[in-house]
Amino acid sequence: MAVKERPVTMSEIANRLNISRSTVSYVLSGTAKSKQISQDTIEKVKDVANELNYVPNRLAQNLSRRRTGVISLLFGELSYDWAECVIKGGIPVFDAAAYTAFIGVSLREAARQDKEITAIIERRDEGVICCPLPWGASGYKKLIERGIPFVFTGDTLLEMTDVSFVAWDVGPATEIAVQHLIKTGRRKIGMVGSDYPTWSTNIRSSVFSKVLKDAGLQVRNDWVGLEKAGLSPDRVIDVLFKKGMDHPDALYVMDDSLALLTLDKLNKMGLKIPDDVAVIGMGDLRESSHSMIGLTTVAEPTQEMGKIAAETIIELIRKPQQSPIKRLLSGTDLKIRRTA
Repeated sequence: MAVKERPVTMSEIANRLNISRSTVSYVLSGTAKSKQISQDTIEKVKDVANELNYVPNRLAQNLSRRRTGVISLLFGELSYDWAECVIKGGIPVFDAAAYTAFIGVSLREAARQDKEITAIIERRDEGVICCPLPWGASGYKKLIERGIPFVFTGDTLLEMTDVSFVAWDVGPATEIAVQHLIKTGRRKIGMVGSDYPTWSTNIRSSVFSKVLKDAGLQVRNDWVGLEKAGLSPDRVIDVLFKKGMDHPDALYVMDDSLALLTLDKLNKMGLKIPDDVAVIGMGDLRESSHSMIGLTTVAEPTQEMGKIAAETIIELIRKPQQSPIKRLLSGTDLKIRRTA
């Protein structure tokens, strides 16, 4: 039976080098330069730490500092690569500030999100970056009551104006998308989206209508199909393209994940893309550029969003009295592909 090795301590490293334990602590925590510790001493401490296979006792360190060094990233889902891009943007920021990311998923369910938020409180996570659920306000209020800073990313809730957020400025992006359909000769333009009462959804819908009206085109309510968040758009597509009825010759779809499902449904119905109906999305997911799909879309600055959200939550942790930080990121890069 293998004998479990006893963990090496900072004191042992200090004794080996005949220096103070605090000097070892500064080196291993990455703060040696600020304490004016020589480069020679830094190298010696690191060499001995590697030789002895030193592993930091984060639990003990965090208890002594009254912090955990953990920031939660709470997503509605992990489908496609949206969450991955946010994480990629945030991780380098967390690493540089000595934070660890903890990933949670709500599955867009209020009960599931409440469970995740309870776990966040129990773990004493220092901050939270989350994708807002319209029906999740009670959970966010728990974070506020506990004094845990959090940042909405990707969207925000209309009724929670005192919460920091980092989101894509979807108004100009929507304008670019709808204008592209008009410029390509489409005049019977419909919209497919989620019935999801958030700031972003409201902006996409209102700008869609405004662009059509400004172009002298009709906004037809029967050409607007909204489905519950998380559900396939098949039902609304069936209604929009019911046989014998006048139907759109183009669709603006609020996000790429819905647009990909919309393309699949239209294909199964025997409609030719873009001859019978053009489709444009929003977001530019990885799958959108696949050569077999070729979804025309507007690129969302998702990785930059993750980076700025990470910087924002760290600022809120370090400055608890900071006023809400609200950032809208520009992104109007039109990706013209096969579908429109």
